[in-house]
Amino acid sequence: MGEVRGLVEDFYGRVRQDDLIGPVFEGAVHDWPEHFDNLTLFWMTITNGAHPDIPNYKGRPMAKHFPLDLNPAMFERWLEIWVAVTGERFDALRAEILREKAYRIGQSFQAALFFKPEFMGKG
Repeated sequence: MGEVRGLVEDFYGRVRQDDLIGPVFEGAVHDWPEHFDNLTLFWMTITNGAHPDIPNYKGRPMAKHFPLDLNPAMFERWLEIWVAVTGERFDALRAEILREKAYRIGQSFQAALFFKPEFMGKG
């Protein structure tokens, strides 16, 4: 659990300092220690699955992002920072697994947040 907590704190420490996405997080998160607790559980659950000895994340992260003023460039920056931090903290294989998970999460969030049905072709 400690290495995931360290990843979360390092990553969001950098996110908070970023000119593009830092202001969004600073405006949305009011209790960083609690946020770190939630994100640690989130990433533990995402990477390790359910575990009987560790509490599992039970939040609804997608819903928390709907009210935020986000755009695709912000997701790119989020992933850029994630790639850098995972590359510094983990071996190549573990970093790649974490990157793939983050990429898929980002894609899912963007699909939900930016879906434009008017661009769908008529069948």
